Amino acid sequence: MNNKKILLFILGCLIINTFSSSFAFAKETDIVKITMKADETLRSIAKKYFGEPNDWEVILYYNGYKSPGEVKTGMTISVPVKLYRSITNKLELSHKTINTANKEGASILAKDLVETALKYQKEAISLKKKGELNRAENAALESIKYAKQAIQQTKDKRIKSINAVLTEKHGKVQSRNPSQTVWYNAVKKQELIEKERIRTLSNANGEITFIDGSKLS
Repeated sequence: MNNKKILLFILGCLIINTFSSSFAFAKETDIVKITMKADETLRSIAKKYFGEPNDWEVILYYNGYKSPGEVKTGMTISVPVKLYRSITNKLELSHKTINTANKEGASILAKDLVETALKYQKEAISLKKKGELNRAENAALESIKYAKQAIQQTKDKRIKSINAVLTEKHGKVQSRNPSQTVWYNAVKKQELIEKERIRTLSNANGEITFIDGSKLS
């Protein structure tokens, strides 16, 4: 290969790389502007750019419309591709992290944190559907944060040999752990360590929930 051919080859590679980089950037752009065609619908656009036709309402509300009838042929609308993908990924991570937390026993040992994570997850889904994508992303991040805290709290408690919780209590219920010689009044949501004993007095009852979700009445 002579010098001229080598130079042309290098220039060709540079052009291809530049084109590829530009194409990749375009795919990840924040906003894609669409001029509505006669044969297009919000559903078809959602399918094309989101991969999910049922999320057409995201585009509708994001553009400030209340009804698909308001979107006419020839109008220009914005499709928030990058932000939509970012939120979708964060919601998937939220779902996985909450599931991991529950498998670790967080639904028992870190119940409040799990419930908070689920609250933010539900809020993120609702905001996403309404087209309030920045708020939806923040809510999804909060969900992930609380789910991770639930995992850590659960691990910390399991290190301390906490493996159950007194989830229900009616009447006088008492507990005694291995280091104690006398019985003490138990309280609802009390965490129970390994080999701790529970007893109910006359006309009383209680329910113990173990970290695997099983219950003992």
